[in-house]
Amino acid sequence: MDQSPASAPDDAEPARTTARTTAHATIRDADAVRPLIVGTIGWAVAAFILLLRLDDLRANDREWWLAVCTIGFGLGLIGTWVVVRRRRAYRAAGHDAG
Repeated sequence: MDQSPASAPDDAEPARTTARTTAHATIRDADAVRPLIVGTIGWAVAAFILLLRLDDLRANDREWWLAVCTIGFGLGLIGTWVVVRRRRAYRAAGHDAG
């Protein structure tokens, strides 16, 4: 029987070699305080706009949209508080956390 590569089984994987490269990127806001603040403000703005349109929300049974925005705002405040505390702790310990 011929065992040439042409008669190798279909499920046999050829050996692969891959080269890995590492991209070097500058981290500007490693602890994500700015994106958290922007997101929290976004939830607050959305909640305010929905408050202005509360009658329309009620007419279309969409009051829960306001609840989602309020919860998003609240979680954003909590997340910002946690991340700012962590940043201060890292800096107090002499680490650079962004």
